[in-house]
Amino acid sequence: MLKISEFMKTIMQDILKVPLIDKTGHRKYGVSRQLFYNVITEKANLGKDGAIGFKDFVLDSIKKDENKKLQIHKYLNSLLSSKEKTLYDSKLNDTDNLTAIVISKFLAPEDSIADTIEFKFEIETNYTDFYVCKIKQLYKKILENYNDDDQIIIYCEKVKNLICKSFIKIEKIVQNNDAYLELLYKNNILPKHILIAIRNLENIISNMEEPTVNIINTKEYKEVCFANLKLLIKWYFTQYLDFSSEYQKLDDIARENEMKTNSEDKFKIVDINTLQEMGWTIKDYVEEATKLSFETVDELTEEHIVDMENSIAVISEQPENRRILLNEMNEMIGYWSFKTFYDDVFEKAKNGELFDSTIKKDMIPTMIAGIYNIYVSNICLKTRYRRTIVFRKMLFSIIDLFEEWANQEIYIKELCTQAYTDSGVNLCKSIGLKFYRHHIDHGDIYCGYIYDLVNQPFCKNNEKIKKLYSEFKNNVNF
Repeated sequence: MLKISEFMKTIMQDILKVPLIDKTGHRKYGVSRQLFYNVITEKANLGKDGAIGFKDFVLDSIKKDENKKLQIHKYLNSLLSSKEKTLYDSKLNDTDNLTAIVISKFLAPEDSIADTIEFKFEIETNYTDFYVCKIKQLYKKILENYNDDDQIIIYCEKVKNLICKSFIKIEKIVQNNDAYLELLYKNNILPKHILIAIRNLENIISNMEEPTVNIINTKEYKEVCFANLKLLIKWYFTQYLDFSSEYQKLDDIARENEMKTNSEDKFKIVDINTLQEMGWTIKDYVEEATKLSFETVDELTEEHIVDMENSIAVISEQPENRRILLNEMNEMIGYWSFKTFYDDVFEKAKNGELFDSTIKKDMIPTMIAGIYNIYVSNICLKTRYRRTIVFRKMLFSIIDLFEEWANQEIYIKELCTQAYTDSGVNLCKSIGLKFYRHHIDHGDIYCGYIYDLVNQPFCKNNEKIKKLYSEFKNNVNF
């Protein structure tokens, strides 16, 4: 890193031509922070506020001399790589912003005088740009080095700390107020799920620093840590700062890194309970699932979507009847869900007379040992992830659930679903479902028996579920 003495010496002595004199009157070519502090407080007459003094003194000097401004600007520019210049883009045209970027990236403290003087480079104006630059820089390191579990947890803590510091500056909070996050929550600035995400990050990092704690799997800590940070980052950029374009750039980098590999290990299937442990709420899930449905099914309208209150009630009634596919960044890229219905409701669905928007929790029986029919309401996967290796992971998770239930003497006899698109029709045919009739509004109804489904080629290696459903078939009239 660039030493603070070298940085200040270049600007003060070489560009602004301020003579650096020590207390004995001798010229000093290696300037320390203490000497710099003395020079600035004397020259600029700013008392003990050395940090702001430096910035104001430099800005005041370059206002009087355009040539000095150009020299400083050229010097600061020289400290950034071409990649960083592209990253910071238009902000480089302003010397104040450029100084903030350089300071945040390069300057290292000199420990020898750290205890004698508090010296912080804080930019009095444009705090937002200062923190955004630093947060983006660290967050990109997380995205580009995600396999380094220990380092990613450290970066997550740094990003979280920067975001919290920005709250203090932007909201003008008294810094010794330890409860400032709760204050922001009470003032409706910080949503509850974001407050929980921040606290989760703090707890995870605190637990890892505890010497008596035995860390068995750092990767799991990292994943939970990053899941909470991802929620925080998205809210911070898109809602708190209203910088959606900046978040989109980060999102694009995340997707680019993710698509470098097609490994099945990059994706994982989780249930609702696991999702909540990662910092999601059921409301978060519904919002992301709805967005994904509209993204993947052009024919979908609001009439086909269950309202938020109803969705939460239905999911709470049968949380196990769905799985979510997450990528390495813990973003939802696919999901499936189905519902067990009472016989009369299932017949309505099978006859193409049921709308998802009309489904209520009183249509859904409690899952105990017995025989049920199911309505598959969703199987969604983002277009760019529609590869065999990814879809197979989703399909196997459905079969795994059927096997888990069969071991508890919970059996599925028949299923039906509504295919909206050509890809939906192809999927139904691929897993052995048969066309039954047209839906009264849109799409086609496909039906089939689970016994036939588990005997399809994609289940050829799962002898256990074949045996369970073979025994079930012998005792049930199909």
